[in-house]
Amino acid sequence: MVEEPKGWNEKLSYDFLIECAKNDKIDEWNMAYEAYLRYEWVRLFPSEMYDLENIGKLFCDDVGFERLEYKGKSFNDDISDGADFSNAHLEGVDFSYTHLDVAKFEKTYLKGAEFFMSHLKDADFSYAHLENADFCDAHLEGAELSYAHLEGAIFINTDLKGAIFNLAVVNGETQFTYSDKPIDIDRRTDFTGTSLSSARILPELRTKLERNIRQIHWEHWYKDNKLLEIPTRAFWNISDYGTSACVILFTFIFSNFIFTMFYLALRDAGLLDGSILSSGNDLLLAYMQTTLVPFGILGIDLTTLSLFPVFIIFVQVIFGYTILAALVTRMAIMFQNLSP
Repeated sequence: MVEEPKGWNEKLSYDFLIECAKNDKIDEWNMAYEAYLRYEWVRLFPSEMYDLENIGKLFCDDVGFERLEYKGKSFNDDISDGADFSNAHLEGVDFSYTHLDVAKFEKTYLKGAEFFMSHLKDADFSYAHLENADFCDAHLEGAELSYAHLEGAIFINTDLKGAIFNLAVVNGETQFTYSDKPIDIDRRTDFTGTSLSSARILPELRTKLERNIRQIHWEHWYKDNKLLEIPTRAFWNISDYGTSACVILFTFIFSNFIFTMFYLALRDAGLLDGSILSSGNDLLLAYMQTTLVPFGILGIDLTTLSLFPVFIIFVQVIFGYTILAALVTRMAIMFQNLSP
């Protein structure tokens, strides 16, 4: 039988954790905390050998593990003074309602930790072990979770605006859902390289995250291809990176109106004589004729026209097929997605 670590409740106090985090003594914290975990393991599972790899077994609700609790604590001042929790063992610790903005948890072991309603703005969880961690109602704006292990982690009603989950590891137990309010994301929320199809995630949220991935990577492409940036950006903006048919429809209607004004001006100047575009005084008829120009069914003989009207027709045809390509792209993405 393992004896209870003497004075563990004082040894594993908030003050001791901060002292270790500030003075590069995180190994001392890890030794003290592992001694406590060993004691709890033997107390709860006396017939089983201590297994750090399977330590998550301690944190099940019905087991009776006594968690370290730092509920409601504000770590912000100590973090400003240099507290760094990287590489620490903090498995199963309760950080509910805490303030840990800009905290450094790089490569930290936080399996089964509780972050319910915690403030973690711009916190760094890169490469951290967050298996079965609870982030319900937490604020993770701008947080870095790239390469983090999130198997079984729960993100319900979590604020993920600007959070980065590049190449994070998820599985079928990782949950991105909401109960009473949607998960907050914005255009900066980045899940590049993370298998969204493996996690339990609402279809509409997955669609938004995949749209973000497209835009973020095209933004990188623009920087390396300045000559093609303007037309390529225009193409993707027409469909809001493949997610909005309304923008495509508006662009189609508005552009046809602009070209209709061009053709009416050219007709009044006598530059469309002899073509079907010169006939009729009805504005609606002129608009419908303009709409059909890119499809080549009006039988316009370009040899009878001067260079300027031919150039306008050329521009409209190119623009029209660009809109058509955007529509096809939108439809293809829509068929692949599970939600509009």
